[in-house]
Amino acid sequence: MQRLRDNLRARRLIASFAFCAVLAINLVFTTAILRPGSAWTGGAQWPAYEALDENSVDVLVFGASHAFCGVDPAVIWRARGVPSFVHGGPTQMLQVTEYYMREALRTQTPKVIALEMTSSSYSMRTFSAVFHVTNLAAMPWTANKAEAILKTTPEELRPGMLVSLWYYHARWPELRPRDLQLLEKSRGAPYLKGFHPRYESQEVTAQPYVRPAEDYPVADAGIAYNREALDRIAQLCADEGIDLLLFLTPTGAPQTYSYYLEQSAAPLLAKYDNVRVLDLSVPGAVPGLSYVTDFYDPGHLNWRGAEKTSAVLADYLADTYELPTRASDPGYDSWYRDATLHDAHIARGEQAMADE
Repeated sequence: MQRLRDNLRARRLIASFAFCAVLAINLVFTTAILRPGSAWTGGAQWPAYEALDENSVDVLVFGASHAFCGVDPAVIWRARGVPSFVHGGPTQMLQVTEYYMREALRTQTPKVIALEMTSSSYSMRTFSAVFHVTNLAAMPWTANKAEAILKTTPEELRPGMLVSLWYYHARWPELRPRDLQLLEKSRGAPYLKGFHPRYESQEVTAQPYVRPAEDYPVADAGIAYNREALDRIAQLCADEGIDLLLFLTPTGAPQTYSYYLEQSAAPLLAKYDNVRVLDLSVPGAVPGLSYVTDFYDPGHLNWRGAEKTSAVLADYLADTYELPTRASDPGYDSWYRDATLHDAHIARGEQAMADE
């Protein structure tokens, strides 16, 4: 009789474990299906980054959508033979960017980190729970991700960060066949190296932005909000022997974020020897830039604008930091192949626009 009771308990225990395993598997796959793919939203391409050879990238670019829309590693490679990768995320707060950097440095030792500074204007006024989840969900599960969840996520949102289905369960009506492409939706196009090209064109104003007096208190509040994160980022780069470039991509109106760049960079320039500033949003900084054809919207470049901007950035990086060209290194042959795939990708996007 005792043996029968023991067998019954064992069966119940096995059944409980089996139920929990099936439930966990269902949660994982359901979340994977409902989660918007970073390949479609422009989120960071961590799988593509992790597939790179270790210590093979000389420049890492971080920031929000201005980074992944405005910087094209294929152009930087072709212009100066400098291998680069873009780690951007939609409306990514600098507090999250810090952990992106820490995670990225686990496998790469770049000579330069280029931080697109539009995000220095962000504060809790612009905080988006949806974008915050998108940025952190894209990260691989490591101690850096766990710490980012703990330190950058409001307490009431943390449960949903651990079970992100909490945020995505309402996407059922929006699902499309591509949402079932579980590998492709997170991997994206590895040959783009984190770049997310836009094809639409919108005419924007070419007149430099003039900040109204009443806007300065709001701007200063955003700068103060990000001061500690920027200092930690600069210190991280200094500790790792990495040069830090704070830069802006063009916007229309021009110089919309120049005040944030100047005010945020000032204390870092005074404190650190490894920090430089480059404002490509100043009119004329990018030769040939068109405010008629080169913008996707007032804040973001399309692929044509990114091509022109990236060529200027490539020259600045290579000349200022004396970066060696990898063009003749056989270990980088795949970068030429990826550049060709990049061109085909752009051509398909242009054709799709023409067919609409």
